[in-house]
Amino acid sequence: MISRLPFLIFLYFFALHEAATAQFFNAGRLTFGDEHVKVVVARGVPPASGLFIVYTEAPLPIQEFDPQRLTPHKARSMFISFDPKLNSYSKLLLPGNREFQIQGSLTISLGHTRVALDPNPASPYCSVVSGDSIIGFAGTERILNLSGNELVALLEANQLQANRYKDVIYTYAIDADNKLMLNGKPFAGTRLGVTTQYDNPCTEQGSIVVTGTDLARLLVAKERKLLAPVLKELQHDPQRARTTGEFLVLSLNSDSIVVLDPISGKFGVIEEAKEIGNKVCAFSSMKIS
Repeated sequence: MISRLPFLIFLYFFALHEAATAQFFNAGRLTFGDEHVKVVVARGVPPASGLFIVYTEAPLPIQEFDPQRLTPHKARSMFISFDPKLNSYSKLLLPGNREFQIQGSLTISLGHTRVALDPNPASPYCSVVSGDSIIGFAGTERILNLSGNELVALLEANQLQANRYKDVIYTYAIDADNKLMLNGKPFAGTRLGVTTQYDNPCTEQGSIVVTGTDLARLLVAKERKLLAPVLKELQHDPQRARTTGEFLVLSLNSDSIVVLDPISGKFGVIEEAKEIGNKVCAFSSMKIS
C-alpha cells in the first residue's frame, strides 16, 4: 500500500504536467468531465465513498451538469463504491437499487465511454476513457488526466485481461435503460470481475527494483565477478532496492509493468534485468508528452 506523504508529493509534481494536457475539465474540486461523460468523486462514509460516473448521449456542457436533475431515461450512470479501510473498490451500484459485488478486474462500456478498474488492495486503480482522453484514480484520488491514444493504450486499467483474454472475457455494458449487460444479454449474476494471476517475475517475493545508476553498478560488478557483495549491499538499502508494491501499478503483462513512482512523480516501466538475474528488476522512467 502506498504511504500517504510520498503520494501527495507525487500529486503535486504530476499536476504541473497535466495542466497543459488535461481533456477532462474540472468543474469544482471533485467533478470532472467532457461533453458526454462526467465523474464525481464522493468522499463520504462507505458505501457513499467512491466514483459516480454519468454518460449522456446528447452533449451536456459541464457547466450545466447537476446530478440531482438527471433522469434515468436521459443518462446512463453508475456508482463504484470504494472502501478506504479495505483500500479496494467493493461494489457497483446502478439506478433502481441494483447492487453488484466487485471481486476482480473488469471493464464496463457506457455508450462511447469505457470504465476499467483493478480493485487490488495493494494498488486500486480506475480509469475512465472518453475518445482519446483518460482520467485515472487511485481509490478516490485523481492521479492522471491526459489526452492521446498512445497514453490511453498505456494507462488504461485492466489491460492484462483485455489484451490476453479478450476472446473469452467480455466487457460489461450499461444499456440505455441502465441495465447491466454481458455479451449482449442481461447480466444475471451478482458478482463482477475476474481475478487473473499475474505471471511477472518482478511481482515475485524477494524481487527488488533498482534504477539505472544502480543497474549500471551491478552490470560492472558482474563483469568483474563481484556481483554478490554489491547486490547484498543494495538489498539492505530500502531506498535503493525497492519492491513493485511501492509503486502504483497501472498496467501489467508477463514482461513489463507500467507504474507511477509516488516519490519522484514519474511514469515508468519495471522490467526484469535478465542480464543480472537474481530477481533484480529495473525501473526506467518514461517521458509523457
